[in-house]
Amino acid sequence: AESGSSPSPTIPIGARVELRGLQAKPELNGRRGVVVKFVGSSGRYRVQLDEGGEAFSLKAENLLVVF
Repeated sequence: AESGSSPSPTIPIGARVELRGLQAKPELNGRRGVVVKFVGSSGRYRVQLDEGGEAFSLKAENLLVVF
């Protein structure tokens, strides 16, 4: 793949992340979850929220990896 054409995952699967900067669902900002997969076609990550929350497809810029 040429550089810049298709997004490559920069966050590892299984990483713990905190949601941030979401305009469509601002109530999710600050929530934490785990990356369960990377969807190459959309360039988004499926994040399973903690506390048995639902999974959301989110862009990397809305995810902050936490340790």
